[in-house]
Amino acid sequence: MSVSAAPMQRQKNMNRYSQSTVVQTGGGEANWTQGHRYALSWSGPVLAEQSVALVISPPWLTRGLRVLLVALLGMLIWRLLRQRGDAASAAGGAAPAAAATACVGVLGLLLTAALAWPGAAQARTLVVAPPPGEPAVAHAAGGATVFPPEALLQEMQRRLGEAPRCAPDCAVLAGAEIRAVGNDIHVVLEANAAAYVALPLPAGEDNLTLVEARLDGSAAGHLLRHVDGVWIALARGVHRIELHYTVSGASSSLYFPLVPMRARFAGEGWSVEGIDENRLINETLNFTRAATAPGAGAGVTEAGVAGEAGAVQQFPPYVRVVRRFDLDLDWTSVTQVLRLAPEKGGLTLPVPLLAGEHVTTPGVRVQDGQAIASLGSGDGSTQWEARLDKSEILTLTAPALTDRAETWQVRVGPSWHVDWSGVPVGTSALAGGGEQVFEFNPLPGETLTLKLTQPLVADGMVRAVDRVRLKSDLGQRAAVYQLSFTLRASQGGEHAITLPGESFEVLSVSRDNVPLSLRPRDGKLTLPVSPGSQNFVIELRQSAEVPIVFRSPAFSLGLPAANIDLETVLPQQRWLLAAFGPPVGSVVLFWGELLVALVLAGLLARSRFGRSCFAGRIRWYHWLLLTLGFSTYSWTALAVVVAWLLAFDWRARTGLDALRERHPWRFDLLQGALVLLVVAALGCLISVIPASLMGTPEMHVVGHGGYSSAGISLQGFADLSSDMLPGITVVSLPMWVYRVAMLAWALWLAVAVIGWLRHSFAAWIQGGYWRPLWQKAAAARKPQAGADALMTLDDQLMRELEGKPRRE
Repeated sequence: MSVSAAPMQRQKNMNRYSQSTVVQTGGGEANWTQGHRYALSWSGPVLAEQSVALVISPPWLTRGLRVLLVALLGMLIWRLLRQRGDAASAAGGAAPAAAATACVGVLGLLLTAALAWPGAAQARTLVVAPPPGEPAVAHAAGGATVFPPEALLQEMQRRLGEAPRCAPDCAVLAGAEIRAVGNDIHVVLEANAAAYVALPLPAGEDNLTLVEARLDGSAAGHLLRHVDGVWIALARGVHRIELHYTVSGASSSLYFPLVPMRARFAGEGWSVEGIDENRLINETLNFTRAATAPGAGAGVTEAGVAGEAGAVQQFPPYVRVVRRFDLDLDWTSVTQVLRLAPEKGGLTLPVPLLAGEHVTTPGVRVQDGQAIASLGSGDGSTQWEARLDKSEILTLTAPALTDRAETWQVRVGPSWHVDWSGVPVGTSALAGGGEQVFEFNPLPGETLTLKLTQPLVADGMVRAVDRVRLKSDLGQRAAVYQLSFTLRASQGGEHAITLPGESFEVLSVSRDNVPLSLRPRDGKLTLPVSPGSQNFVIELRQSAEVPIVFRSPAFSLGLPAANIDLETVLPQQRWLLAAFGPPVGSVVLFWGELLVALVLAGLLARSRFGRSCFAGRIRWYHWLLLTLGFSTYSWTALAVVVAWLLAFDWRARTGLDALRERHPWRFDLLQGALVLLVVAALGCLISVIPASLMGTPEMHVVGHGGYSSAGISLQGFADLSSDMLPGITVVSLPMWVYRVAMLAWALWLAVAVIGWLRHSFAAWIQGGYWRPLWQKAAAARKPQAGADALMTLDDQLMRELEGKPRRE
């Protein structure tokens, strides 16, 4: 079983600062992703005395310039149209033919736009991911996507592969019974598992072989052999594991990856090292034969054992002791004992403790101010942790060379300043997190004196809000708000935020997806804060109807905030009129577009074409009502209807007599284009009525918002704010107001369209609605026949005159 290093490192970082230590967090930094990015570069050298000045247009000036450019473009188009109309009037007979050709081109463009306007529905497919080996099946749906999506698959994979909540402490060994007889070693383990886990079994040296493993009285069939040992699968509950090992040789060792809480040994002809008061001193047990036992391996005799024991006794144990001192908020030390001699065999020796050093590692025996270090036959090192009493001076003295060799490593936290004397620094290196570690290699008998002082505390901010997100989900009878923010703190404690009012009910509070049982008091909600970064999510509810002018609630976080995302979801039963909020966010362009459209409609009504349309039967208010009705549907559809009215009015005024006599094919082509234009206009009129009465008005919301199945989503972004969060203001009306207005408009439109169709049909058949192409040749032959008859009559008269005699 492995323990993640991340929580341990985080705990160490938390212990490096006390509550009185002020580690300034600073304020949150804005993370801009909007706007444009420009790169400045220079081809030549740049001197230090040179400066660069940037001229940046403010938003109000940029908006004004854009409006001015649009106005100038409209004036240019208007002047071009007037000049073309004057030139056509001056051209006389050639004007109708040129106008007809231009009209056909414009009508073709309008028809193409009408068939592809944004309001048209488009067919989309939903591709469902099939099982392996089967083809994909496409279904009609409202959006093109693949199900299940990649994010859902990744979430399922994460849930299936995540460790249980009890990890890494999902299993423990409550006890171990070890019995050694002859060449057999029997181990009985009592294991408690809190989840379905894999438990590592004790591993021995090369001369110790696992023969049989039984789980709860049955043969264990769930053994996994890996490079790091043998594992057994355990279900949740209490289990009995029986292991049978065979040993060859006079000594061996058994390593427990998971140390049992208690251990007992019973052996015949064997002695064991590593158990003290029914507890393992470390993870390894060392077995040694006391004498030749029946059934021992060939070549193993008492003399051999004695000889081996004698060989071990020839070299006294010699180790290197590395003491690592961590002088942070709490003073701790880690003592590591490294084997130098002998190379093999178990050894036990005492290591003196420092004054004020208290061993905290369980299983390490302390006797008379000394810690008993025990190394197994195959162990190269052992270590334990201890706690040190704080003092102004810490003194370390190196032992004699015959006892052991020592190395001292000192790491000082930010809360302390250290001065040393007596032993020079051997090496200085950076540990994890950029911390400085000083290493001393003293000579025998040298003394190192460390003098520690604590610097003064400096005041500063200890908390910062890096990101905030406020979502307001409005309903007909109640509204639900979700406030989430990321708080970065260097100190633990409590942090209070102010709620918008007493009418808000707190539904849930969580920190890092862990629910918290908190309730507001006096309009404030107090949150527990721990050092580091944490994410809080607060859900509230307010029982109130949606007002005409709604503003998102103003929360007071008690700190300056950065990267504020605001979202307001308006239900489908509301008619959005306007939205106001941060400079970066959703914008309703409907009113600006409507103003431009009304200005154009007014100009058209005052122009010669608008006043004389259908002999003045279409008044100025007709143009305005037509513009208002189509404004929430599609501007392209409105352009098609206007083109229909103007085209048939032009057909009624001109008559197209010259075009019909001189170019019949152009006349017939123009008549067909007018029919197609009527069909497109009727399609727009038929589609606008159900869309207006049953659909959602198109208010042209651009920016970060848009339409969804839940309603209209309006979003905003603010880079920085003070204590109070900014908000989004939404102006809306009930949808029935829009429905009633559109119903009145639809009734007017139905009456008006009947008259417009009657006048259009009269204009279309004026002077003839079709011209056969063969009549041009017949008409051309009639003058020629008349000329031939006249020439024949002249010839006859001349002949008669020549044949009569002249009178006297």
